Amino acid sequence: MRNFYNRFAYLALALLVASVALAQIPNPGFENWTNGEPDGWATSNFLTWITITQSTTAHSGSSSARGAVISIGTGLPNLNPTMQTGPGGRGFPLTTRYTTLSGYYQYTSAGGDKFAVNVAFEGVDGSDAAVGAVELPAASSWTQFSVTINYQSGIAIDTGIVQILNAPPSPGADVHVGSVFLVDDLSFSGTQG
Repeated sequence: MRNFYNRFAYLALALLVASVALAQIPNPGFENWTNGEPDGWATSNFLTWITITQSTTAHSGSSSARGAVISIGTGLPNLNPTMQTGPGGRGFPLTTRYTTLSGYYQYTSAGGDKFAVNVAFEGVDGSDAAVGAVELPAASSWTQFSVTINYQSGIAIDTGIVQILNAPPSPGADVHVGSVFLVDDLSFSGTQG
């Protein structure tokens, strides 16, 4: 009987560890990079146009993610730095119904651009089960941000998507060279039943 309880305890612990692993933002402190890309994230980097890089200016740890608007040629729109979780930006496994995403950022704004963070949780049926978004002003030192996640249905979730980008001053406008963000230490908190 003791063997049964020991096996049950190990199984319960394994399931707890697995559920916690499914509730984590990939590489939330941007410490791990491979071939110039943050592990667990898709970026707007394309060929020689690099908008997302690793920075040694960190809120904690040794690095953060840096995004900078770049020009790709006269008469063409500027290339906006964008990062999104998961392979190909398709998100990561998530089953916990968190209510807040927090992190830290620094931001230099050009032409009225803003630092933006978007969150979406997809339901097991592929629907948008929850969303949240925030646009933030310039910040010359590490500043904490929070995104409230609003649930649209009671459906179980299975995927989390976090998107970080530089937002233009108005819809349809171009972004401006000189806008640069640093982001670090992302985390979820709070839960909805």
